[in-house]
Amino acid sequence: MLLHFFEQLSQSVGRYWKKYSKPNEWTLPSSSDQELPTQGSQKKYTGLKKILLTQGLRWYPFFVLIIFAVSYLWDFTTQEIILMNSSYSLEHLLRILSVSGLIGYTTNWLAITMLFKPVHKRPIMGQGLIPRQKNRIADRLAKTISSELLHPELISEYVHRSAFIQYYRELWVLRSKNILSDKSFRSEVQQIMLELVVRILNKDEFRMSIASTIESEVNRKVENRTLDRIALKTYTIIKGANVQELVNEALMDLPVELERQIEQLDGLFDKLPALIDEHVEAIETQITHWIHELINRLDIYQFIAQHLKEYDESKIEALIRTSTNEELRYIQQLGAVIGTIGGLVIWNPVFSMISIAILLLCLYLLDMLLYNIQK
Repeated sequence: MLLHFFEQLSQSVGRYWKKYSKPNEWTLPSSSDQELPTQGSQKKYTGLKKILLTQGLRWYPFFVLIIFAVSYLWDFTTQEIILMNSSYSLEHLLRILSVSGLIGYTTNWLAITMLFKPVHKRPIMGQGLIPRQKNRIADRLAKTISSELLHPELISEYVHRSAFIQYYRELWVLRSKNILSDKSFRSEVQQIMLELVVRILNKDEFRMSIASTIESEVNRKVENRTLDRIALKTYTIIKGANVQELVNEALMDLPVELERQIEQLDGLFDKLPALIDEHVEAIETQITHWIHELINRLDIYQFIAQHLKEYDESKIEALIRTSTNEELRYIQQLGAVIGTIGGLVIWNPVFSMISIAILLLCLYLLDMLLYNIQK
C-alpha cells in the first residue's frame, strides 16, 4: 500500500517536472564548442602533401603493376646509361623495379591484413594478431586508461572544475520551487495522501491492531493510578464501549476530519522553498559527496577491460579501419615505393645508395625549410 502511494507520488512529481522543464536545459553548457571527429571522418590533406599522398601514391601500385606486365613484352636488354664517366647496364631494369615494388606493396598489405585476419584460429593460417591478443590488448588498454586518463582523482578534479554540480543544483532548486508553488500539484498530492489514509483506515485488521495497541498502552499507564483508572472506567461506561471500540470508532471518523484539515498542508508547501534555500549549500555538499563516493567505488579498469573483451572482433577491425583507413592505405602504397627503391639498390647498389642518400638529404632540408616558414 505504501509502495502504491510512493508510485503515485513519483508519477505526479514526474508529470509536473516535465511541465516546468525546458528542452535541453539538463544539458550542461560547454565552455568550448569543439567539433569532435565523427566515425566516418577522415584526415584531409592539402597542398603538396595532398598531391603526393592522395593522388600519386594511390595510383603508384597500379603503375608498378602495369610496368610489370609491360616488362614481359619489352624490357631493357643491351642498353646502357653513362653517368659521371661510368657506364651502367639497364638490362631487365623494368622487371627488377616492378617486381620489387609489387613485393613491397604485397608485404605491407599482408602485414596489415594479418592484424585482423583470420578472425578465428585456422590450422595453417593461424589467427590475426588483434583477435588472438584481444584479451591482452584489452587488459593493457584498460590499465593505461584507468591509471592515466580516467583515474578517480582526475574525474573528481574535472567534476569540481566543471561546476556541473552547482549548475544542476540551481536547476533542481528552481524546478522544485515551481512545482511546489503549483496549485494543481498541491491539490493532487493532498488527494493522494487522503486516498492513502482512507485505504489504510478502511482495513478492519489495521484499525483493530492500532486500537488494541492503544488500549494496552492506556491500561498500562493507569494501572497504578487509581483515580485515572476510575475515570477511564466511568468514561467507558458512559460511552457504552471499551477503549478499543472507542479508538476504532475514532479511527473510522479520521478520514472525514482529515479531509477538512488537508488544506493546511498548503502552509507546509509555502515553507518548503525557504527551507530549500536555507539548506542549498548542504544539498550541494551532499551531492558532491555522493558523486565522489560513486567515483571511488567505480572499478574503471574492470569496466573497460570487460567491455573491450566482449567487443566483437569485426567491430574492432571496423573501428580501427574507419579511424586509420587513410594511414593504412598510405602504408600499403608506401611499401610499393620502398620496394621500388630496393629494386634500384639491387640493380646497382653503389649508384643507388648514393642517389638515395642525396635525395633523402634534399627532402630533409626542404622539410626543415617549410617547417620553419610555417612557424
